[in-house]
Amino acid sequence: MTTAALLALGKSIFFDGLGILVSILLLSRKAGAPAPVISFRKMKGVDLVLAGILFLGVQLLPLFFWNSDSLLLGLLYAWIAGTLAWLWLGWREGSYLPRRKATPNCQIQSFGAAFSCYLFAVPGLLGVWDLNEILVQNLTGEAPIQGIAAGMTELPILQFVAVILFAILTQPLLEEGLFRGYLWRFLAGHSEWGPRRALLFSSLVFALAHEWTVFLPVFYLGLLFGWVYWRSGKLRYAFALHAAHNALATSILFFSS
Repeated sequence: MTTAALLALGKSIFFDGLGILVSILLLSRKAGAPAPVISFRKMKGVDLVLAGILFLGVQLLPLFFWNSDSLLLGLLYAWIAGTLAWLWLGWREGSYLPRRKATPNCQIQSFGAAFSCYLFAVPGLLGVWDLNEILVQNLTGEAPIQGIAAGMTELPILQFVAVILFAILTQPLLEEGLFRGYLWRFLAGHSEWGPRRALLFSSLVFALAHEWTVFLPVFYLGLLFGWVYWRSGKLRYAFALHAAHNALATSILFFSS
């Protein structure tokens, strides 16, 4: 690598790190008092393990019987897998809506406050995405892109609408319910984990459930959505941010193609 390339890389890393720092400082002003975490009454750790096996198995099982590059089939498998995992955990706990109590003095008490957290996180997201792009391009020579985005704009109109609905509504609902509503809350309610460790671990699992080429930005978003849920006590805020982000990312992809 030439000196000019090293200087350009160092400059990118510096400004990416600066963006991440700015987001951390801005979000720290919105921290406030966290909502209390109450442990699940019935659900056990083995139930989460079985849900993970179910979630992955349903999506991988078709690969052993037939190989299909259909985006819609892949999304269908993901929807079935997520729904079955949610139904399993809801049945084991006796509640299909993982509700929590929100504290009256927390600073995130409205959708507006939640979306301000997303805006505060944007400089960091851009920095993390750029670092991820540098890493992936050095490893593969190609720009990172999620599978759901590949070839999306070439789909027939009905299939395109189905993909958009999945990305903006179904996917955020299932992922927030599973990774934040059940996984994070279960771990955060145990003293040996606590909310912070649970946030890191659930975000790691969330990122591993996506393509490795977008690991860093998905991990960052998992931290953001989990943090908003932790601080507000309301899963619908995390779902709204997730849906809005997917809508924004889909729109950028569509209009830039």
